[in-house]
Amino acid sequence: MHNNPKRYFEGNNIDEIYLDLIREISTNPEHRVSPRGMAVKETNGVVVRLTNPRKCLVTLEERKLNYAFTIIEKLEYISGRHNAERIEFYNSNFSHWKNDLGYFDGAYGPRIAYWREHIYKLLKKDPDTRQAVYNIYSANDRHATKDVPCTLNHQFFIRDGKLNMIASMRSNDILWGLPYDINAFCFILEFYSAVLGIPMGTYTHIAGSMHIYEEREEQLTKLLKSPIRYNEIENPILLSYDYNRLLYEMDILFMLEYLYRGNPIRSIEIINLESSLSSGIAPYWNMLQAHIDKKVKSNGR
Repeated sequence: MHNNPKRYFEGNNIDEIYLDLIREISTNPEHRVSPRGMAVKETNGVVVRLTNPRKCLVTLEERKLNYAFTIIEKLEYISGRHNAERIEFYNSNFSHWKNDLGYFDGAYGPRIAYWREHIYKLLKKDPDTRQAVYNIYSANDRHATKDVPCTLNHQFFIRDGKLNMIASMRSNDILWGLPYDINAFCFILEFYSAVLGIPMGTYTHIAGSMHIYEEREEQLTKLLKSPIRYNEIENPILLSYDYNRLLYEMDILFMLEYLYRGNPIRSIEIINLESSLSSGIAPYWNMLQAHIDKKVKSNGR
């Protein structure tokens, strides 16, 4: 294959970086390999650097990202939750990865939650620390499973008065994995930024294997002509928050989601719970509610 593949991608919004990645890995991959019999084009040691982590949501029209699922995924990560039924409601494709007991072996939420407060206290106590790191892939994954975590670890640095994050991946599929991963991980960065009261700096994403599945290459090349919609679709913004208050509001949101998904009626209980949400979390609930309404209507309930 080519001897000089591009390995470094930097920009201030993920849409432009994403298009550059598709172009480069499609036309100038470092390798062609077939892990588990699936042909891929791959480049090793790819670095993506996002200089404005708020612009972390892929908005390309042709990508048809499941925006409701992006909310569930990132809120589960930082809140420490894992609910297979909820995940499948928002993304039925995940059913393939469940184990025989009906849950996901590689769920990130419980793994991140184990470290969440430790990282917060460490950064608060020693802003210059180099120890603010947690592993996601671990010795616990040394067994046969359909759901092996693609993420190795996350590390945080406070430098020049800003909070930066590095995510290390063992493997990243450009079409399916990368748009969700970067959006979710930038939310984790935003969470710590909000509770520490420190502005976000940069987000860096390092992939051992950055790849595309050749059977999906035609779908990827269509994306190169797709309109970008960053002014139409944006994540809500978390500003300064008390650590426990922000986690409490996430608990409220998950309770709202559970109640409304089971019985999509705006009861007094729903309205009262909604009043507990601040401007940083309430928009996420509004989007989930709209998704549930749409799904219920399409299913004829």
